[in-house]
Amino acid sequence: MPAAPSLSPARYATATEPLHLDRGGVQLVVLIDGTACWSNGSEAAEALRCALSSTLGEPRAAIPTMDALAPILSACAAEVVAEVPPDPADWGWSVSLAVLRVEGAELSTAAVGALTVLCLDGDDGARVLHRPGRLVDRLVAEGRLSAEEAAGSSLRKILEGPFLSPEYTRVVSGPGVRLRAGDRIVVGGDDLVDHVGALGEVLAGGDARAVRDAVEALGGRSAPTVVWGPLG
Repeated sequence: MPAAPSLSPARYATATEPLHLDRGGVQLVVLIDGTACWSNGSEAAEALRCALSSTLGEPRAAIPTMDALAPILSACAAEVVAEVPPDPADWGWSVSLAVLRVEGAELSTAAVGALTVLCLDGDDGARVLHRPGRLVDRLVAEGRLSAEEAAGSSLRKILEGPFLSPEYTRVVSGPGVRLRAGDRIVVGGDDLVDHVGALGEVLAGGDARAVRDAVEALGGRSAPTVVWGPLG
């Protein structure tokens, strides 16, 4: 795996910088986004980053496994709930979170909210490791929309969550993935899966900011973005 991933926050001035730790042959990337929230989500996102940085910041401490990290993430989210109460004059806040832990060729992930995690292989195939739950996906599963209708539906931008919020602080680790030579990890907004086929040259460049901007140009929302790879 390359020495460091390419990271970019969302475009917005209130966006939270991604967190990257590299210790003892283990690397950890945390993307946190509250900019899509109507209320004080950006404040909550920044508070969550500070809580995680403080908890994991001891330079001599080993980076926990993802199974051990999940309850730490939940505890930090609960801490933020106490620190950043919802604005009584506005909607309650919500935050998206994506976590990548890489040790050698082993990738483990956790994600909550509007961020998508993909693993692109050397033959241009895409494994979706996490994609936000959308209203249209549920309607297709229930037989109320066809896949073709869902692709053009005005409802396709509606996400069902869950998001980290005062009502939900649970973070669950996802299944582990063994990376192969040529694999590239990409994390971005909920539009990433729809646009990945049009991002070939940009993804090959490996620059997260360029990927973020290209997704926006294709109609997606600005979101924190990471491109990591390809594995040698």
